[in-house]
Amino acid sequence: MLSTTPWEQYKSSARKDLNNTLVLVYYLKKTFLIVGLLTLIVLSGCVGVIEPITVQTMSILKTDPTNAAIEGVNNVFNKPGELKTSSAFGFNADYKLSSSAIAQRMPISGEQICFSLGEFAGSTDFEWSVDNEGNQNINYTGQGVNAKLKTVCAMSTDELADYIAENNLESGDSRVHCDSIQGRACLLYLVKA
Repeated sequence: MLSTTPWEQYKSSARKDLNNTLVLVYYLKKTFLIVGLLTLIVLSGCVGVIEPITVQTMSILKTDPTNAAIEGVNNVFNKPGELKTSSAFGFNADYKLSSSAIAQRMPISGEQICFSLGEFAGSTDFEWSVDNEGNQNINYTGQGVNAKLKTVCAMSTDELADYIAENNLESGDSRVHCDSIQGRACLLYLVKA
């Protein structure tokens, strides 16, 4: 019977441990590779689902009601009787849409801009008001809602009144407040997004 020295026993034991370690590392690498590939597949599937939602949400978030109103008036100011509908935007809690804020960046005074609650008439989250200078406001007190604005301008309130009647923009609670405007007038009418 051959007897092995302690050194030979140590080398043999070290080789077995090294082989076991290499086998373990090999299987761990394969496992991590498989888990990594599965994670990548799942994440790319999630991006495909989440991206359209995120893009739509971000486009709504980047436009506030005042900017949507300014864009709407800009688009139709020199095109009397042409109706334009804005992209969707979000009303955040306690937001005030003011004709004076719109007029600051427009060739029109705040008194020449009128609002209608439109499809939000009857909602307790929206309130129409007029200040001492004749500027109209829509105050939103809810927790957040998406909306659009229909905008039309006319050379006079009579022309605007005719347009409102012809296009049924005033019915029930959706009163249009353009009675006291002199000269050119623009109507901003809220619709649901």
